[in-house]
Amino acid sequence: MITIISVRQNPEYAVKAITYFQQSWPEVAPVIYQDCISNAINAKNNLYPLILQAEKEGKILSSNVAILEDRIAVREGRPQTYGSQGFYDPQTKKNYTYPLTDPENIDTLRKSRGLQPMIEYKKDWSIEDYNTNLAKAEEHLKKIMNTNK
Repeated sequence: MITIISVRQNPEYAVKAITYFQQSWPEVAPVIYQDCISNAINAKNNLYPLILQAEKEGKILSSNVAILEDRIAVREGRPQTYGSQGFYDPQTKKNYTYPLTDPENIDTLRKSRGLQPMIEYKKDWSIEDYNTNLAKAEEHLKKIMNTNK
């Protein structure tokens, strides 16, 4: 079993992470890894207003911002809006969608940000299946949040 550790939430692992990357991909300059890890630790969501402004000016696709918003929500343990984040369970051999803010209106929400309907995004997706598997998705999200603490 592999344990994923967030360096941002556990900065004491920064040196181990940098060493691992340097040993795994020695052709990349070590300063690149050091810079990436230190920026990951110090990064805040303070760039989000700039991202929204770039979206408003047409410099960033709304669909990309929507996916970013979902990633942030899931990372923070909150329900996502557009259904772009999920996980695969090798035991059940099924894909699951992390909790949604408004599953009944998911396609309207997705369309508002230039995303395709859920059934086109995830071929086996249905609101019934989502509701049936919601408890498993919530449990998985809690497990991730506990791992990253």
